[in-house]
Amino acid sequence: MKMKITIYTDDTLKEVKRVVEADQLKIPYRVAMYIGQSLDDIEAKTTDELFKFILNSLDKIDKIVKATFGVKDDELECVDIAELGSVALELYKWAINKMNGINKGEEKN
Repeated sequence: MKMKITIYTDDTLKEVKRVVEADQLKIPYRVAMYIGQSLDDIEAKTTDELFKFILNSLDKIDKIVKATFGVKDDELECVDIAELGSVALELYKWAINKMNGINKGEEKN
């Protein structure tokens, strides 16, 4: 899975500072535990409810984005939320597939 986010020079999101890409997510242990505990709730949600859930989990998303893309706190303020939303949705899709595979005794990439 190829992901990218654009970091702008400031919060006007006009001038690009750099674009960072990652081939796979890096998820800190405690964040993974949070995701695992919330998977039952996530699977039952509509797209709108999932988006609200993600917005309420932004501290966890921040940790994943920083680990995956090597982004600093001040740079997160200069990223378009639409790009972060796409990364967050990919994260939860990946986590659900992984957990389903583990529950079935297989591992899906």
